[in-house]
Amino acid sequence: MHELMMTDLGQWMRTHYLLASVLIFVLILLESLILIGWFIPAVVLLIIAGGLIAAEVLHPLPVAIAALSGAFLGASLNYWFGRRYRERLSQIWPFTRRPDLISRGRLFFRRYGSRSIFLARFTKPLRPLMPAVAGMVRMAPRRFIVANLISVFVWVLGYLLLGFLAMGSVSLLPEPARLPALLVLVMTVLMAALWNWRRRRTAV
Repeated sequence: MHELMMTDLGQWMRTHYLLASVLIFVLILLESLILIGWFIPAVVLLIIAGGLIAAEVLHPLPVAIAALSGAFLGASLNYWFGRRYRERLSQIWPFTRRPDLISRGRLFFRRYGSRSIFLARFTKPLRPLMPAVAGMVRMAPRRFIVANLISVFVWVLGYLLLGFLAMGSVSLLPEPARLPALLVLVMTVLMAALWNWRRRRTAV
């Protein structure tokens, strides 16, 4: 029964792969936004998408374009928010509760400069914050675009590749063991994401 459900779901996703790509774009975009990005596990989504590409359920090009576009646009919007509203950002949640987040972001940017955009891309609490801080401190738009593009490409393609390779490892198993191994892999990723989410919720 489970195998039949997985087969039906896989067939549906193959048929509606463009819709799945649009969903990936929306979720990655939302995850990148400064006000709500802390609560969406985009890394989990990318790993699972990479696994579905390996399983030939999703097409790699639409998924990659959707994820890259969502991540780039979200960070660009954060940069614009920071550049437009500057210190007024400290008057909205979560900064009203944790005003030190912006000051820590400024220190991080002062220490690493343009590299802070790349480094923050791989650190969940900083990922939506640093583009806004870059806008607040008036980082040159051209420098930000270059740093943003580099970080987005490495981040998206890296996690898609991780999911692709993980799914490829599952496919090497005997047929009866593939579905249980896939379920264990997905549950492990989801549990890790839940643990990280609870830890961030306590910190913010």
